[in-house]
Amino acid sequence: MDKAGKILSTFIFLSVLYAAYSDYLTTEQIGTLLCVDEIASHHFTQGQPLVISMPSVSPEFSYRTLNHRYSAGIEFKLVDQLLKNTHSRTRWPLLTSQPNIEILDTKMTYKHESYIILLWADDKEENILRTLQDQLDHMSGYADSWNLRGRFLVVVTQFGTQSPKTIAMNITEILWQYKISNSLIMTPSELQFNPATNKSEYIFDLYTWFPYESGQCGTLNDIVLLERCALGKDRNTSLYPSKIPENMHGCPIRVFTFASKPNVILTVKHDKEDNSSIYEYSGVEIEYLKLLAEAINMTVKYLPPLDDKFHLSDFFFHGLISVVNDEADVTLGNFPLHHRATAYCEPTTPYIYASFRWYVPCAKPIRRIDNIINVFTVPVWSTLVLTLVLSSLLFWGMSSGPSRSVTKESTTYKAVSQCFSNAWAVLMGVSVAKMPRTFRLRAFFFTFVCYCFAMNTVFQVYFTSFLIEPVYEKQVETFDELQQSEVIYLAHPSLDEIGVLINYDEHKLLPRRENCEPYEKCMLRVLQGQDVTTMVMDFYAEYFASTAGQRKIGKKPLCSIDKAVFTMGLTMYMSKGNILLQRFNVLIQRCLEAGLGDKYWSELKWNATIRKSDERVDDDDDVSSGNLMYFVFTVFHLRVAFCLLAFGNTLSFIVFLAELLSKLFFPRVGFCKA
Repeated sequence: MDKAGKILSTFIFLSVLYAAYSDYLTTEQIGTLLCVDEIASHHFTQGQPLVISMPSVSPEFSYRTLNHRYSAGIEFKLVDQLLKNTHSRTRWPLLTSQPNIEILDTKMTYKHESYIILLWADDKEENILRTLQDQLDHMSGYADSWNLRGRFLVVVTQFGTQSPKTIAMNITEILWQYKISNSLIMTPSELQFNPATNKSEYIFDLYTWFPYESGQCGTLNDIVLLERCALGKDRNTSLYPSKIPENMHGCPIRVFTFASKPNVILTVKHDKEDNSSIYEYSGVEIEYLKLLAEAINMTVKYLPPLDDKFHLSDFFFHGLISVVNDEADVTLGNFPLHHRATAYCEPTTPYIYASFRWYVPCAKPIRRIDNIINVFTVPVWSTLVLTLVLSSLLFWGMSSGPSRSVTKESTTYKAVSQCFSNAWAVLMGVSVAKMPRTFRLRAFFFTFVCYCFAMNTVFQVYFTSFLIEPVYEKQVETFDELQQSEVIYLAHPSLDEIGVLINYDEHKLLPRRENCEPYEKCMLRVLQGQDVTTMVMDFYAEYFASTAGQRKIGKKPLCSIDKAVFTMGLTMYMSKGNILLQRFNVLIQRCLEAGLGDKYWSELKWNATIRKSDERVDDDDDVSSGNLMYFVFTVFHLRVAFCLLAFGNTLSFIVFLAELLSKLFFPRVGFCKA
């Protein structure tokens, strides 16, 4: 019932219009008005701005229609009725455009969604095309609202001697010069007699074209007759179908880029017989381009790059100019999403987010244990030895002194050597020969055991900590700390240009500055741990660290301050109104959701690391500099313990010889007796 009611209401509305206009509009104009109203009602988005454009003035000549001649000024009656009808239905915000009327506000924030362009001229077809160009130039003056992807309806109210298809094809060619593809050309075709109404009706042909079908590849070879309209009645055909097919049939896409690792890497350059060159690229951004080209079956054709003598800004400028002048379809290669570029070109969805960071020297380990003697400082070792000696003497004094208990203490604690041996055993965490018997000695012995247990625990904690994680210097974490440090700023010439683009000039505050070129030389000095710093994009820094063979297990080759200088989205740029942009955005979003770019980026870094694996430094250098995640504990680190053992054995041997000699020469004198 809803569909039938809609059809009935439309029929009634058209009948009323026909009756209302029949008094002062020609039959041809009534048919034109009804067809335009039908197309706008069914195919223009309601509630969105609609622009109606007309020629600047009415021609002062008469012209021939399909059946009679009359003054051209009557065309404005058609315009008046079209505006009146459109305004009365209040479906769209309405805006009129004439080349002779100055645009008062060019900074509208909304986009025009639909356009109706009315054309009329004399018998010379060139006047229609020139008028169309004037109208398009005038509408493009709405810089922010001009929408090349909007729906365009070009209505030819009369024409000269050429056929409707010919004039429609010429109009389509003019529209394509402005990158307008979503267009519909309405031209009067013929006059037919309708037996139902017993009147003659004008038939209007509706033409469009598909830029990438039938092998056209963006070149206008033929147009398509979509539908025919009479008195506002069409067959409900989709008059604005998608102009981008699923398969582009190998149509070429021209790309301007330049080598900028790791996003764009020049891999192969083939020279043809005619001295021309074919370039092939790889890299993160090129991978996205290849994925897009493969998805819609397009052939990527790279334009010749500029010489290396040009600055970074020259590459960016030339890439944008190539797109604006239609020399390239797309440009890419570290192009940021920037408002200055979007004023001339249209960006795709950003597919890489990169940050400029200050890379500073990594904090060096200031304490990696070489042997067990370095666990404690000299004052701690001295205190420990003094405690050991004093405790041994106290053991001997409490068991052999004048205030000794009636209960006899064990003879083990009545000799100084035995007391020292027991104290050493407690310190080493081993058992003593005999426990003390008196309460006072037991109390002090227990206190000494607790002290030795605490010192052993602290020793083991520090010893293990130094083996696993050494103590580092203070890491530079903020720009203020960087400014106060004594590191040298490696200034690349492009950093000043980048600073202008991102409105950043703090790098000029660093006191110590040194010019450095190329970037590889600067980054190599940073990776080598020199006291230098530079500002670079994190993508490039990570890639260079991989290609330089500095990515190792557990090693952190790059250190940066916490706050990024500037984060930007990298994108491709196309000309305004490029028909491929929306399709590219959809495919880029799918690639991002699938993680294809991240996968390629990880493989690129890993392959670079593998290729440089044979150039890594020896493990001994890593162990000494603290770069490995694990630590090899060898006998070398226990040399002090073995030295002490050798010293103890030597001392024991000397004591043994002293006892033998004392028994031989002094048989009645005891050794080490109280």
